[in-house]
Formats: sequence, C-alpha cells, structure tokens
Amino acid sequence: MRKYTQAKCSSDLGAVAAHSLTTSEHYVQHASTKTCESVLPERIFTTRDVNEHASATGSLQSQPPPHKIICRLSFAHLQNSIMDRVAGINWREERVRASDGTDLALCVTDLELGTKRDLRSPDTAFYILYFQGNAASIPPRLPDLSSTLSMLKREMTAEQKNIRCTLVCLSYRGYWTSRGRPTENGLRLDSAAAIDWISRRHQEASGDDYRSPQNPAEVVLWGQSIGCGVATNLAAEKAMPRNLRLNSLILETPFTSIRAMLEVLYPQKWLPYKYLWPFLRNHLDSWKNLKFIADRSDTDTSVPEVLIVQAAKDELVPSELSQQLYDRCVELRIPVRRKSVDGAFHNDAMFRTEGKKAVSQFLAQKIRNAGTQESNAMK
Repeated sequence: MRKYTQAKCSSDLGAVAAHSLTTSEHYVQHASTKTCESVLPERIFTTRDVNEHASATGSLQSQPPPHKIICRLSFAHLQNSIMDRVAGINWREERVRASDGTDLALCVTDLELGTKRDLRSPDTAFYILYFQGNAASIPPRLPDLSSTLSMLKREMTAEQKNIRCTLVCLSYRGYWTSRGRPTENGLRLDSAAAIDWISRRHQEASGDDYRSPQNPAEVVLWGQSIGCGVATNLAAEKAMPRNLRLNSLILETPFTSIRAMLEVLYPQKWLPYKYLWPFLRNHLDSWKNLKFIADRSDTDTSVPEVLIVQAAKDELVPSELSQQLYDRCVELRIPVRRKSVDGAFHNDAMFRTEGKKAVSQFLAQKIRNAGTQESNAMK
C-alpha cells in the first residue's frame, strides 16, 4: 500500500508575490513545495485516507497533494493523533469571529511555569500570539512549537513564582478549519480578532476591570516568514487592548516586504514583476511597519524589543533582508537581537535545537522581567 507521511514544506514566496499582483484572495494559499521533511513519522496517511477525503469533497484529481490533507482534517482526528503526544504539551481548539463575521480557529495551550504552579491564580500572566508562515497549517507546526515550549519550561523550572504562559496560534482565514479566503486586509481582521480574544481571556482569568486594569499582561507577537508581516502589521496599526501591553516581537525567517521579495526572486530585467510593485494588493511591509511601531511607543522603556531568527541556509529569503531589518531597528532605536541558526533552511529554524534555544531563552527573560515589573508595581 502506498503511504504518505505528514510533512511540513517550505513555501514558494515567489508564487505568493507574483500572484499578489493579480488577486488578493488566494495569495497565501498558492505555494509550491520545494523541500519537505517528515515531522510526525508515527502519523501515516494511507491511500484510504486520501480516497475518503476525495469522496467527501469531490474528485481525487482536484484534491491537494497528500501533505496538504492534514490542513483539512477535523480537530478531533488531530487531537487523537497529535495533540496529546507533542512533547508533553496539550493543545485545544478555540473559535473566534473576526469583525466581518469570518469564523476562525485558534490553537491554544496554557503552561504552568515556576515552582508554584496554579493556573487559576497565577502571579504573572504572559501571552504569546503566533502567526504562521504560508506553506502549512497550524497542526504541522505544533511539534516544533511544543518542543520550544518544553525547553521554556525547563528554563523556568527554578523560578519561585506562579506563572501562566498562554500560547495562541492563529489559523488565518482559509487555513485549517478557519472559514473564508485569505487577503492582507482579511489577515489584519484575523490578527485583531486574535488579540481581542486574548484580551477577553485575560479579563476573565484575572477579574481586572477592562477599562482600568491594574497590571496589563505582557504579549509577545511571534511571526514566521509571511507571519512576520502579519505581526508587524498588528503592532504598527492596532492599539493594544488596555489590559495588554506589547512586550516584544519574534521575527522568524522574516523578509522586509513583498516588494523586496519580488526584486530578489525576479531580478531579470525582462520580467515585469519587480516593476509592478505599486499595484500590489499585498505588501506585508515590515520595514515600514517598524517606523510606526517606534512612533507608537511613548518612552524608551515601552519600545518592544525585536528578536530576529535567521536561517543560515535560507533558500528563499536572502540574509541581507534580515540584515536590513536589523539595521532598521538600530536606526529607529528599537532594541534588537539577531540569531542565525546554523544549517537551517527557511522553514526549519525551530526544528533545530539552536533555534528553539534562542527563542526559549528570549521568552524566559521576558517572562522573568514581566514578573519583576508586576511585583514592583504592587509595592
């Protein structure tokens, strides 16, 4: 019997950029597979799985390749095969509606950190909002995310505190079990809905008055590839809810903008793509967004720090784009760090221990600092 293993695949940003010239509805979905590697060898998809999926949705010839099928499996199926066996991290699905009524899926986990563990009454509440890249859905990213969180738990083992850390993964419209079709404006609505969901979640858990919260919870925005543009869009354009404070951004394998990717992927003078950037419907311009982020900050202490995680062997995004973002942060006096993950390709920086360690240590420091600030505020 022919078998298909679940895989995570690198996105073809060129297809995304070129397609954005003509339509904004499907730009996040149009991606070809360049490299694939198995991330869950114990989960095997047989030809029966493929045929059952085809009979439920139409002709087999019109179906996506087998590695895409995972994006459309039910959450219950995923929960049985993945959720309870991912590095000791338990995940759950939540639902939220964007302002235009689009029904969206969130994948959420709560971590108990420190020696005094009680999720019901934590000393510190900390939130991470994760924005996925283009090629895969949220479930194929869970193994890498879970391993990073497990490393974070080990980093925080000795902390004499009771800390609740919540990671919320947003599934964009048109992805996984979310409805609708992806556009850049739609992704803005999706990210706004996710941050508002976190605000309500924190209000319910803490009991603080939303209008005058005593201690706003810290939030980290973490984007991967195209998700970096979504993260910086949110940080630049939407004010945080009053009971949340933007702590920092993690930009994993970022690019400066879709325009820059057009110039990188289509350098030939006879190709028109790079000259048509004024007509782009999707810009995802992190370079420009950083200026708005710096301008929104009232004081030097409120400027969110940026961690840039670069893949040393990135086959899609050249290293100079990460360097440009780093230089931009320095120019705008935004605190910034950069980590290049040796041997990593565009989509596997978090697959490698070096990448997980960089992110987990960064988060551990931010959580410790958040706890200290809360303690000082209560004195």
